[in-house]
Amino acid sequence: MRPALGLGLALSFALWASAACGQDFVRPPVARIHLDPAYVALGDAMTTSVTLDGSESEDTFNDPANPLAYEWSFDDAYAVDAGGVDQPVLVARFAADHPVTVTLTVTNPTGQSSMAQARIGVFLPPS
Repeated sequence: MRPALGLGLALSFALWASAACGQDFVRPPVARIHLDPAYVALGDAMTTSVTLDGSESEDTFNDPANPLAYEWSFDDAYAVDAGGVDQPVLVARFAADHPVTVTLTVTNPTGQSSMAQARIGVFLPPS
């Protein structure tokens, strides 16, 4: 029985071509979220601003001329203080009557995307 040499050569060529071009054609971007603060006081009534930072999201293409596209979404009402839902950094306020799930979707110029989620928690302030 003869080994399948053709498949090995094709795979080797694909890996060499990917490395020679300096780009990885199969890896989507990686979405990352940093919250500051990660918790707000229960009943805060949209007075505490939370910074949502997705600027540490990564893309293997790393092309400044074609940066990642950002899209923030929330499972509750919010008010934007700075930035926008299509920017890497967004400052927003939330009702703080229950935890809020924040979702960041990043998309690279080839259309590949990745999603990350984080929760803004609530705590009972001391009386």
